[in-house]
Amino acid sequence: MARKKIKLSQLPSQERGLNAHRVHRGGTRGGRSKKKKKKKKKKKKKKKRRSTPGTIALEQIRKYQRSTHLLIQALPFQRLVREITNELIPSSERAVWRWQKSAVNALQEAAEAYLTSVFEDSKYSWYFTHEAHNREGHLTDLV
Repeated sequence: MARKKIKLSQLPSQERGLNAHRVHRGGTRGGRSKKKKKKKKKKKKKKKRRSTPGTIALEQIRKYQRSTHLLIQALPFQRLVREITNELIPSSERAVWRWQKSAVNALQEAAEAYLTSVFEDSKYSWYFTHEAHNREGHLTDLV
């Protein structure tokens, strides 16, 4: 451990008394006075712009209609496909079955196209009947 250099003013002396060897760091005993803190003016926060209900949903619909990438994540969909095939295939033949990447991609494309058509049918039925058919149980009528 390295020794600290001590200044002459820090050495104990008989003139300063018994506690002269204790170095006082900080506090209010001499030295510089504390700076007064200026009170900052509170800035008014700007209110967030609120859009009317449904406009953000319409923007997202347009955004996803313009895009061509798949919306369902690949790995969870692949796990679902493997789980369904394991349920349908007898246990003796499970080790034989493997999936090609192109086959899983084709299934995913078809599944997303089917779901898109179901939601389009739901939208059209809403236009004509002015009722929401995309709640649970109502989609079974469209399928």
